[in-house]
Amino acid sequence: LIINNSKLSSQNLTFCDSGRVHGKWYYFTQIVRDTLNTSSNCDSIVLTNITITNSIKDYHSYNFCDSGVVRGKKYYTSTFVIDTFQSANNCDSFVESNIVINQTKRINNSISVCDEINLNGTLYENSQIVIDTLLSALLCDSIITTDLVIRNSSTLILEDTFCKHYDYILQDGTVLTSGGVHRFNYKNSVDCDSIYQVNLFEADCPECTVFFPNAISINLDSRNEVFKGYGNCIYRKYSLKIYNRWGELLFETSDPEEGWDGTFNGNFVQQGVYLFQVRFINSEQKVGIYSGDLNVLR
Repeated sequence: LIINNSKLSSQNLTFCDSGRVHGKWYYFTQIVRDTLNTSSNCDSIVLTNITITNSIKDYHSYNFCDSGVVRGKKYYTSTFVIDTFQSANNCDSFVESNIVINQTKRINNSISVCDEINLNGTLYENSQIVIDTLLSALLCDSIITTDLVIRNSSTLILEDTFCKHYDYILQDGTVLTSGGVHRFNYKNSVDCDSIYQVNLFEADCPECTVFFPNAISINLDSRNEVFKGYGNCIYRKYSLKIYNRWGELLFETSDPEEGWDGTFNGNFVQQGVYLFQVRFINSEQKVGIYSGDLNVLR
């Protein structure tokens, strides 16, 4: 007679998250009693102390401007990262990181204005490069670089004396008829609104006189053979034109000392009536316009 004793044994097992003991999976810490049949057909009892240690899972969300460092590594673009670490109980620890990289906005502007401009609360009166750093909605810097060109308006002041008997003519053709301060608005060479001021002092000047004859003779007797103006006027601008009765221009000059000798294309014209027209501006800024008949005699 052989008596085989049942066996009683125990064991301690530690798993991460879950463990398999004698073909069965366990997910929680517990003591398990298993009865096994030995080769001698006697029961063998195994007590198993199962310890389930859970892995640590953590989640983080990060927002950076341009770049950021997470657990020692630098990132330049948005990404999702899973890092695995071994904890003190030899189980893996998972850390999930949602990394968002917001880029700094860089904006280049070019602005051209007259005299001054207010940019973001600062008044600028000179051309320069302006760099403004603003905080965006994502809390990242927004860098605005502005090439600022300041064009200056002008104030031109002219002082002159004119004779009260005459009109005073500006270079743009504006006619002034009285003394005093006269102001005009204009666009200067850099297209800015500007002021042209003329301070006119009125003086009592004698009028200049000019006389134009109504006839010339072309008989080569050296008398009255040239048509021109005679008088004491000094001219700033001068124009003399001679026409025939059909309106054909026969002669013109801008020289007050040059007169018409009664020729056209090198030949004397026929005796008859012709038309003269004179326009001038004298030294006192007076405008003179004269026209009339001119008799050509032989």
